[in-house]
Amino acid sequence: MRIVDIVPLVMQAGAPSVTSWTGAGGESALATGRNWLFVKVLTDVPGLVGIGEGSGWPRIVHAAIEDLKVELIGQDPRDSERLWQRMR
Repeated sequence: MRIVDIVPLVMQAGAPSVTSWTGAGGESALATGRNWLFVKVLTDVPGLVGIGEGSGWPRIVHAAIEDLKVELIGQDPRDSERLWQRMR
């Protein structure tokens, strides 16, 4: 089994309502939404796809995935420790 592609997906989740407020350090600000990043790992096995969530700053993680996926395409997805070290 080999990785054939890695697809990062940034999703925008809107605020649940106009009365939803959030703030750091006591200040108030209207919550307008949040970006979430999901990652789809496609393999050469028909129908076998991995799905995960990326943490941190979604747009920055998206760019990092686009840069690093060339290191992972063609590799065995089951050896996650070796893949982690390869990206590091």
